[in-house]
Amino acid sequence: MKEGQGTGKRLLSAVRIGAYRWDPELNRIIGPGGERELEPLAMEVLTCLLDKPGRAVPLRELLDHAGKDGAAGKQIIARAIAQLRRTFDDEAQSPRYIQRTENGGYRLVAAVSHTAVMQSMRGRSAMPGPLGEGSRRRFGPTAFVAVLVLAVAGLLLALWLVGSRSGSPGGAEPVVSTISIPGEHAPALTWFRSFAISPAGDRIVYAASLDGKSPLYSRYLDRDESDPVDGTLGGYAPFFSPDGRSIGYSSGAFRRIPAEGGTAVEINLGRGVVDSASACWAPNGTLIFRDFSTDALFRLVPGGKVTQLTQVDFGAGERAHLWPHLLPDNRHVVFTVWRGGSINDSDVELLDTETGERRTLVRGGSAPRYLRDGRLLFARWGTLLAIPFDPDRLEPTGPPEAILRGLMTDPLTGAAHYAVADSGTLVYATWDAFNATRGLYWLDENGRFEPETADVGVALTPRLSPDGSRLAITDGTDALHVWIHDLQRGGAERLTTDGTNLWPIWSPDGRRVVFGSERSGPFNLYWKDVDSDGLAERLTRSDRVQIPGSIRPDGKVLAFSEFSPKTGWDIWTLRLKPDTEPRPLLSTPQHETSPAFSPDGRLLAYTSGGRVHVRSLGGAEADVRVEGSAGQDPRWSADGRQLYFRTPKQLMVVPIETRPKLRAGPPVLVARDLPMSVPVIDMPTYDLAPDGRILTLRVHDPAPRLRLEVLAGFGR
Repeated sequence: MKEGQGTGKRLLSAVRIGAYRWDPELNRIIGPGGERELEPLAMEVLTCLLDKPGRAVPLRELLDHAGKDGAAGKQIIARAIAQLRRTFDDEAQSPRYIQRTENGGYRLVAAVSHTAVMQSMRGRSAMPGPLGEGSRRRFGPTAFVAVLVLAVAGLLLALWLVGSRSGSPGGAEPVVSTISIPGEHAPALTWFRSFAISPAGDRIVYAASLDGKSPLYSRYLDRDESDPVDGTLGGYAPFFSPDGRSIGYSSGAFRRIPAEGGTAVEINLGRGVVDSASACWAPNGTLIFRDFSTDALFRLVPGGKVTQLTQVDFGAGERAHLWPHLLPDNRHVVFTVWRGGSINDSDVELLDTETGERRTLVRGGSAPRYLRDGRLLFARWGTLLAIPFDPDRLEPTGPPEAILRGLMTDPLTGAAHYAVADSGTLVYATWDAFNATRGLYWLDENGRFEPETADVGVALTPRLSPDGSRLAITDGTDALHVWIHDLQRGGAERLTTDGTNLWPIWSPDGRRVVFGSERSGPFNLYWKDVDSDGLAERLTRSDRVQIPGSIRPDGKVLAFSEFSPKTGWDIWTLRLKPDTEPRPLLSTPQHETSPAFSPDGRLLAYTSGGRVHVRSLGGAEADVRVEGSAGQDPRWSADGRQLYFRTPKQLMVVPIETRPKLRAGPPVLVARDLPMSVPVIDMPTYDLAPDGRILTLRVHDPAPRLRLEVLAGFGR
């Protein structure tokens, strides 16, 4: 490190913002609540605000500073501001640090002190430009930003690679690059492994859509374009064979195709539905995979013999065995034990495929991968970690170390969007890159989209209050918590504080929000008064995962989904009064989820077997299936005459008739290019307002390019 660089970084650690201290060298905000790290974009925005402390910074200037533009850029800036407010424990309605101005810009209103930086600059007259202007009587904002620009330029890599030797134990720094993929051909970052890298580390293969009409795509890392892999129509969840000459994937069945394209061959696994996202190949052709019907791991050896390797212990809280990865001895496998909660509740275990012996390697982790340099990678929420691992003794030899922050991870399934080659090349997607491709939009009756300007962070599961004035949403920027946004006056407050929290729904009177929380075990149901500082009240106590769905319009009954080891997802109901127990309503092996009461409470829409159904409640029961493609997440119009639902990337609506009998009409397209929804697991992406408008997460138009980060030489 050069002397000037080292001096600048040390002195920047003296910058104080109100009660907090900013340490750019470690990308750390230190204050009353402890230490927190900033995402790269939040750091950029803070740099721009610090250039003009106490003065309004126009939105245009923030956009230019961050290199963003348009509606997508505005939402990205809003997310950065939201993270800064949470970091400073600030409130939009009563700002003590960051204030929004009338013209849509922002102002840093907290006191800023950088005396130590000023003293250093006076002693560094040899530094060029503003840094050498030792005659200044005070530390001017222009000079301060100049220092920060130099620091940021040198720190953007360190921002992701935590620790100077984390990325390469031998001391050689990995080569950093970025590949940019057009939105229409970009990987579909969803609940499973979205892309794979060849063993040689020269290309990736991925699925761009789950509509059943798109092929897999291949992208060489030294080229600018992606090419379709011929013969893979409808393919998803690809992975390479150890020699890189074949690709395995799912497309109605499990298939194998030459990596350069050709004729796909169906592989008979002797099971019903298998998960190619949770599969790996051995050099001798043995295939290890997860079976959907048992959620366990199986092995297919050359010649066609299939044997079961693991047994899911439901009594011990296990729900599925996922993401197997074969170790170099071709005998032992590391895999994820999913417990039905969040990714941080999963464990990484070691399996001896000959004896069946299992033992835990990591508590709280998912998606393991072994590197040839002797480290075992695994993911937690938003972070990729590595732990030193002895491949002979088959055990960790030291504590885990964070390798990079901001990794895109699925909060529930534990899917982590990274891939590492035998050559040591690492490719990964970040939450920042993913969020740049989508935003929260209003859709009116004329089909026009307008961006919602609320600072919603990493937005999941949007739910509007009954009067449409407030929004309950899960924000996954730093952890999964429920926030309440005031859409009329602006501002937001965090509703939940303990554990991991998801799936908010409103009570019909708008006073309470029901949500799922794993603060005391698997996700159970709680509710809380949104205008009170009181504690959340627990509604259910179960060792099974539960997801709230809908409250009957009279406010007396809650319908929710519960996971059963025998039948999968079922629908239950709970009377919302003291000392009552839940009762099963629908329980079949078809996975019933997403219950939604009609406005008059007489009908229940739900998903079963990947299709939307409508069921009459009370009296003569009737149940009809909505025709058309697969659907989920049904929502009723205010008058109960129409039912909206999601396909993987589209929003549809059907008319509902009750006389002379219950009937659903043909589906009509409402909107396309929506973010991928999650099948089976409820992860809503839209909601209906009382005035008929639709609030939805949507891919920006035109679809932005998706950036994937590449680190060559990471795991050598």
